[in-house]
Amino acid sequence: MQEADGKRGGASAIAAAVLLMTVLGSLYSWSVFILPLERALEATRAEVSLVFSIATLTFTAGMLVTPLLYPRLSPARLALAIAALTGLGHLLAASMVLELVLLGYGGLFGLANGIGYSVAVQSVQLVGGYRRGRWTGVIVACYALGAAACAPAFEGLLAGLGLAATFVVSGFALAATIAVAAALLARSGLGRLGSGRSASVGPPQPRSFTLLWLAMAFGSLAGVFALGHAAGLLASSDPGAAWASAAVGMVTLGNGLGRVLGGWSGEGSAPQRRVALLQGVAALALAAMAALGVPTILLLGLLLSGVGYGWMAGAFPMIVARYWGIERVGLVYGRLFTAWGCAAVLAPWIGGWLFDLSGGYGPALIAAALSAL
Repeated sequence: MQEADGKRGGASAIAAAVLLMTVLGSLYSWSVFILPLERALEATRAEVSLVFSIATLTFTAGMLVTPLLYPRLSPARLALAIAALTGLGHLLAASMVLELVLLGYGGLFGLANGIGYSVAVQSVQLVGGYRRGRWTGVIVACYALGAAACAPAFEGLLAGLGLAATFVVSGFALAATIAVAAALLARSGLGRLGSGRSASVGPPQPRSFTLLWLAMAFGSLAGVFALGHAAGLLASSDPGAAWASAAVGMVTLGNGLGRVLGGWSGEGSAPQRRVALLQGVAALALAAMAALGVPTILLLGLLLSGVGYGWMAGAFPMIVARYWGIERVGLVYGRLFTAWGCAAVLAPWIGGWLFDLSGGYGPALIAAALSAL
């Protein structure tokens, strides 16, 4: 492992991480493509939704395996690989063949996200110095907010160019931006990011990793449920389309705010206690939403639930660094991230299943509150 050359090198590496996370966060803009793909491919909602499910799995796989490449490839070369996967994935999606959309957008672009997230988090841990918690919070917030920035751009391209051309143009633009990030990483002088397999997961206490995995899994179940069903929660109380749109905005705002503050809090002592406190707040908010169900309480609850979820995303890399050291963050956090992968696959389905079973969101909200606890 080789650190960046001085303050200028550190700034270049952090700028590259910000670019990577913002661009790759466009994956969370996926919903704007659902209806156009259904019409173009004459596919069902379940078939189109499978694209994002595959992306979730390949994202998790990328987080898991990328640290094994750290001893072999520099972060700049890894970023070039991310650019290639992103560009090729979008070109395959532009074919308007369902199987190639699944392979390209779901498989390749999802994998690019996992690699990029791992590289960005590990790079900031190595160059951020005593402020690495703050920078960690910033870059993971950039991932969440990248979707908010890219969604309207994609909608404009869809209206002006059509679906296939949108995939081509956006793929080229995203890949080119990632190539700029690769150039910044090369300029930073940041060498290989870690020691790969030799940095084995060896928690300082026998149950440390298991407890952190469970905390991330159950916290993510609650958070992903709130993100995935925000509009539906407001619509279930019949408040009108404007309220439903506000619901998505509130949970996204909370998620971004929580990520910044969660990373910042990781610089202090015992950040896991703050994660626990915020999950407790999220649990109370979810329970209040179930009990009262009026639009203002639902909006406030979504905001607090988003903060709790985002706080965990910002703080966990810092907790891993505290337990295992900064050189092992990519390796250990990649394995820990499988907890998020499980939650991201299960939470939307469980929420929908409980809604169908009961005819309302009350039982799903109670289940999410218990999960947060």
